[in-house]
Amino acid sequence: VLSHIAKTFNVNPDWLLKGEGSMFNSNAKLVDTIDVPVVAKVGAGYPVEQGDVEIRRYITIKADESLPKKIFAVEVQGASMEPTLYEDDVVIAKPFFGNPFEIPNGKIIIVKNQYGELLIKRLKKLSDDTLVFASDNPSYEPIIPNSEHAVVGIALNVVKVVKL
Repeated sequence: VLSHIAKTFNVNPDWLLKGEGSMFNSNAKLVDTIDVPVVAKVGAGYPVEQGDVEIRRYITIKADESLPKKIFAVEVQGASMEPTLYEDDVVIAKPFFGNPFEIPNGKIIIVKNQYGELLIKRLKKLSDDTLVFASDNPSYEPIIPNSEHAVVGIALNVVKVVKL
């Protein structure tokens, strides 16, 4: 059993048995991780009313040099982004400040509406001067943004929730 544990986890058997020496074998490669704050639930279908933005919990992900320094996460609530995103999936995003026309067509975005509620949608460029915030689920109508809508984040990655 000890040998199997040591081999599976690349752990030094002497450390397991006696607590001596290095915990990991010298050829072990540790995975760097970062803790990303989950700051809100976002509506996938209907807006989710937000109070003050607060850190609800953290999600640990593999560190990646391509990730921006400031990232955050949100939890999906609703079905408008199915089959891409499901209820309770966690979306890792980077903050966005600027003109939504600068965002590549088809990106998943986090939008704040005129009431301060958050939604998760897909940005679609219909022309050089027309955008819509669309759902992946065709049962939901797209949103035609106005001056009271603001894109607050761009999705970078999704952590799928598996329910057992």
